[in-house]
Amino acid sequence: MASASEAKKRTPAEIARLAREQVEELFGKPVDAITGLARDGTRGWTVTVELVELERIPPTTSLIGSYEAKLDGDGRLVEARRLRRAEGGLVSSLEPRSIHPSGASLADLLERVLDKGVVIAGDISVQLLDVELLTLKLRLLIASADTARSLGIDWWEHDPALSSSARTRELEAENGELRERLDRIERMLESRNGAHERR
Repeated sequence: MASASEAKKRTPAEIARLAREQVEELFGKPVDAITGLARDGTRGWTVTVELVELERIPPTTSLIGSYEAKLDGDGRLVEARRLRRAEGGLVSSLEPRSIHPSGASLADLLERVLDKGVVIAGDISVQLLDVELLTLKLRLLIASADTARSLGIDWWEHDPALSSSARTRELEAENGELRERLDRIERMLESRNGAHERR
């Protein structure tokens, strides 16, 4: 443990630089800003930084995480933890703030929907004088192609109207059928010609 005299060897600017370098190396993400720096008693320093966790365009929609890093008197990182996360610039308040789901951006919502998938199910019934005329069963799945494949749903890959590989397979199947028909016709003609020659 560093003494009070050892802790004074490093200037605040040096501590800030060391905190930035070590936090970036630890989390593998760039530090966007250093928002706080204070002595941690006689043991070292507490530095608050903001990391760009997910870059987006425009930058104001990027996800920024606020982290607290503790350094010893020699400037070595001994502890780091995330305090909160929000979209660009919203995490800089001194108090943690909760992010209501309604405040999430459309991009976040779409990302979650495509990643996890959403199933919408419903039945529509048309009746006339208690006589059921029509019933429609609606089953809708909204998901990314990768998520759908993981669920065993890949019908678009076999639909010739949507997949070039499916069209190729369909053409190959049609060509195979045509070749079989030609072979049958040729065999029929050969058998008839053989019958005429015997006569």
